Amino acid sequence: MTRRLLLLNGLAVLGVALHHASGYGFRAMFFWTDRYLPVAAPNYDQAGSLTFHAIVLIQQLDAFTLPVFMFVSGFFVAFAAGGSQGGLQWNVMMTRIKNLLVPFVLWSIIYFLISNRRAPATFDEVISRYYYIPLLSQYYLLSPLIVPLAKTKWKLLLVVLAFVELGTQSLQYFTALEVEIQGLEQVVRLLPKWLIPNLMFWFALGIVVGLHRQGFTLWLARVKWGLLAALVVLVPLTMFEYKVVAHFAGKAWLGPYFGGFSRTFYACVFILCFLAFHQTPLPLSKELSLLGGKSLGIYLSHAPMMYVAAVIMYRVAPWILGYQVLYQTVLITVGVGGALLLMSVLDKSRVRRTYRYAFG
Repeated sequence: MTRRLLLLNGLAVLGVALHHASGYGFRAMFFWTDRYLPVAAPNYDQAGSLTFHAIVLIQQLDAFTLPVFMFVSGFFVAFAAGGSQGGLQWNVMMTRIKNLLVPFVLWSIIYFLISNRRAPATFDEVISRYYYIPLLSQYYLLSPLIVPLAKTKWKLLLVVLAFVELGTQSLQYFTALEVEIQGLEQVVRLLPKWLIPNLMFWFALGIVVGLHRQGFTLWLARVKWGLLAALVVLVPLTMFEYKVVAHFAGKAWLGPYFGGFSRTFYACVFILCFLAFHQTPLPLSKELSLLGGKSLGIYLSHAPMMYVAAVIMYRVAPWILGYQVLYQTVLITVGVGGALLLMSVLDKSRVRRTYRYAFG
């Protein structure tokens, strides 16, 4: 299962790059339209087009990315705890947190200076770009408390956290539909994406599967075809839900952050299905494993590189913005390829001792 998780991690970091590239795709489609068409921006004429729906589909299908990161992190917490019989020490988790926070601070500064060219005005501005890192650090701190529950009361733990996950996610419906409820704005403000309990279910699920690996492996073998059938159903269901919510909201595009319940179910089934078919070979497995092993470095460094590439195309070759396949291919190539190149150069340089501070 460990090798399969490395492949899953590789898919997830590639999915993050796809997600960010598709976000730039929406930006080019709606807000930079005047750079390649004789119209005023913002312009939403392309909303509802085939290209628009293709980008929406990409963002629906990459819903598994951060859940995978949390799941894999939780699984290796269980591994560090010594399986179902061991314990977990605080110092082990503190070491992991330190290995995350130094690169997080470095790349947060780099990205903010490149993209904003000013000092951050709020704490949220500082932390939101790479919010996964401080969020994971909080769960590492809670791990010695979560592991005992995952050993003895894992079903109750997962059920409670699943309701919490869906409950916090339900706030997105109110935002998308612009429903006015007294106190809702304050609740949303008190639940930023970088704070508990966001994504906690996936971290706990990884711990539970890691602690009860044999039982879950047998269960996955029994239900794998049902999981595959559910996955096939959930893919179009995510698009259907998006269209329904967009219809009632009175707008074609729900913005860059909407995620409905169907995306959550899809992400869960995707992870379980991927593990259930662990004996099925994947194309480009070697390359995906490479990405999986360097996922933190790619996650941190691809964003500023992608931003620079987007700005250069905006200023020097704006016609590319009108060709989404070419535009996003360039962004992904520069983001992922540039990150791998930078990591390789630093690893082979005289200052390679600094590698872990830059990429974890």
